[in-house]
Amino acid sequence: MSLSNATGDGVDGEFFPEINAVFNKILLPVGLESYPFLIGWYNELVGSHFALDYPPNTVAFVVLSGPDVFEKCVLPYLHSVLSQDPHREINDPLDDAMVHGFKLAQQDLSALNFETESIHDFQLYPSRKPKILVQTAAHVAGVVQYFHKSKLPLKIQEDLFAKESKLAGVALHPVYGGWFAIRGVFIFKNLELNQDDKRLVRPVPLNLIPEQERIVTLLKEFAYNWEEDKWRTIYSGTGSTKYSQDFQDFLATKPGERWEFLKSRGFLKTS
Repeated sequence: MSLSNATGDGVDGEFFPEINAVFNKILLPVGLESYPFLIGWYNELVGSHFALDYPPNTVAFVVLSGPDVFEKCVLPYLHSVLSQDPHREINDPLDDAMVHGFKLAQQDLSALNFETESIHDFQLYPSRKPKILVQTAAHVAGVVQYFHKSKLPLKIQEDLFAKESKLAGVALHPVYGGWFAIRGVFIFKNLELNQDDKRLVRPVPLNLIPEQERIVTLLKEFAYNWEEDKWRTIYSGTGSTKYSQDFQDFLATKPGERWEFLKSRGFLKTS
């Protein structure tokens, strides 16, 4: 299947109407946004260790959640599940809600003869290697900027990060700042862009924070003080919405204690 019927430039997800219609129906109402990219763009940046085994012109979409995903997706999902089984407990309500939403989208895409593989941000191989680097996928899709110490001048790396060689990278969104998350990707296994089709153009990388000092602060805050959420506000974005206090408290709760947290806040009432 080719993109010969595509419309638009692809930057905002409008380049393939049938796919966009499914994502607008299933994902967008629950706070999940989708953006296209090509597997080759991703593989160029991650190297052979993390490369995805698909032709470079294979179309994929990265999915991110906005600031209101807790209210739009997680809580409605829990209410739906508990209305069918009031005694059910879910180990990870957030991840379960994402899996549910992805499966619904895949069902509709399958009905349109799209063969897809979905990969979530939390999925690992037995070796503990991530199945996909979602921040890189979102970066090449042009929807976030991914910051990593390796992008800083070598002298700064040596002076500031010599003892922190495994310092994690972090992504920021031009509207949401740090109040979002990248949830996974859909890979369209039977959908390749024709070599001469330029309607899905590789976006120019974002440049949200040009100052090296702020980038250093961002990386350190995310790596060592992430629970304080200061990294989320180093670049505030053009929007004004952040996670609700309830969602912030939920995320600050240990995963094994989140079900009790939801009970204590009265979120699990079905009547």
